Amino acid sequence: MSIKVYPYKMASASSKALALNLSEDIGNRVFRIKLNNSNYYGKPGDLVVNWGNSTARSYHPDVHVMNKAGAIAAASHKRSALVVMKERGVSVPEFHTDSIAACQALVANEDLVLYGRELMNSSSGKGIKIIRSGDDVGDLRLYVEGIQISHEYRIHVMTDYEGCFTVIDAIKKRRRTGEPANEEQKLIRSHDNGWIFARNNADGSKITISPLAQVQAIKAVKALGLDFGAVDVILSSDGTAYVLEVNTAPGLTGKSSCQAYTDGILKFYKQMHEA
Repeated sequence: MSIKVYPYKMASASSKALALNLSEDIGNRVFRIKLNNSNYYGKPGDLVVNWGNSTARSYHPDVHVMNKAGAIAAASHKRSALVVMKERGVSVPEFHTDSIAACQALVANEDLVLYGRELMNSSSGKGIKIIRSGDDVGDLRLYVEGIQISHEYRIHVMTDYEGCFTVIDAIKKRRRTGEPANEEQKLIRSHDNGWIFARNNADGSKITISPLAQVQAIKAVKALGLDFGAVDVILSSDGTAYVLEVNTAPGLTGKSSCQAYTDGILKFYKQMHEA
């Protein structure tokens, strides 16, 4: 019996960090499954941690996989994920999947900002088109209505083997050095625009995480059929929590996040063998 990590790419630093941390905690080396020419099929009682890979592969029937490839594929596709989450009661921003509905939304509210997307699997704000009243909406695959943001979080959620989902770690997005954002930086809150996720505010005080945001994060991971995920959640100016997306291969550069995933996976593995 063993634990394996199945990365979305072999160069993934977070999958390497996770495998190393798991190895140190259990005293046995945890290998990552090669993406090409791997003969790993597994044995009864093995646990495979799928780190963001949407390509299905065959395992022994008694190998347990955390995060099935199909669930990762759905979560990684921005439009599909929003549709599924909305259908299953998760609070998500209003969105439109065709240009006619997008135009109607802009006509109904001249102050509205739309985030248009053609790329469904991009990250860090890549490919976003900011659309305002009077702009050409184009013919894109997704239009998400902008929300006045008061706070933004990344909330890590994981289930145990008994199906109990909990928040295992959480961080908050803030300006890198505390400097105010200009209008463009407010619209696209990316690393390139001076935003970072942190555990402390710019003045060194500890961040707090909204309970409402935590509830929606757990609902999102469950709705997408995932065992774990890093959920990006915003709070609007009126205090409503909205889920933007769920990342199935989050960065684990910080020791706290890596240890949180390690502890959660080992708890899952232990319960699996006690069941």
